[in-house]
Amino acid sequence: GNSAALNGGGLWIRVRQIIVPGAIIPDDISVNLNVNGATIRNNSAQNGGGVFMTRTYNYHTDINLNYGRVTENHASQNGGGIYAEGGVSVNVGMGSAAPDSMNFVNNTAVNGAGLYLADGDITIKGGNIGLQGRPNVCTDGDGGGVFVQGGRLTMYGGGVNYNEAVYGGGICLDSGNIVYNSGVVQNNSATMRVGGIYISGGNFTMHGGTIGGDLSQGNKTTNSDGFGG
Repeated sequence: GNSAALNGGGLWIRVRQIIVPGAIIPDDISVNLNVNGATIRNNSAQNGGGVFMTRTYNYHTDINLNYGRVTENHASQNGGGIYAEGGVSVNVGMGSAAPDSMNFVNNTAVNGAGLYLADGDITIKGGNIGLQGRPNVCTDGDGGGVFVQGGRLTMYGGGVNYNEAVYGGGICLDSGNIVYNSGVVQNNSATMRVGGIYISGGNFTMHGGTIGGDLSQGNKTTNSDGFGG
């Protein structure tokens, strides 16, 4: 695996202004990272153990995680698998050939072991953030599967399951918005509060989908002084 002292153990992508002398570069340029069948594995950094992506100029920037694996990455702070900031868009499970074969598993961080979003957009249409026996784990922080700090998380499918954290085993919404249309959030656990989706700020809108299920599949809080399944 690879290691970085600060950001992006596996990949560090920073989108800056493109300057070509004598040319006019339009502002509507798109910069994309496409993961199709690749494995991002066993990398470490302070933020974005697997991938760190940011932008400092007004170009539309996408991470398209269609199918593949983001696994066994570690961040000493935020975003074990992927850290995205600055208006970056992260699209998970968009590939029509294998809608459930984009897996985030066995990643660790303080916050957002699977995915950490700081001002941007995450759209989940398929894939799995956490699998049975292969959780994403925040041992000292929040959002085992996904941590949202600003921006917007939209779920149209996929699963956020079997993840672990102190608050919000599956998802932690610190600020920003979650729009939950369909998908499954279950079998996550928190040592203090809310195994499924912990909302400490921002706005949550639910149109469909499943949070929990029957007793064998529900999210749980393991501490006896904790709150919320």
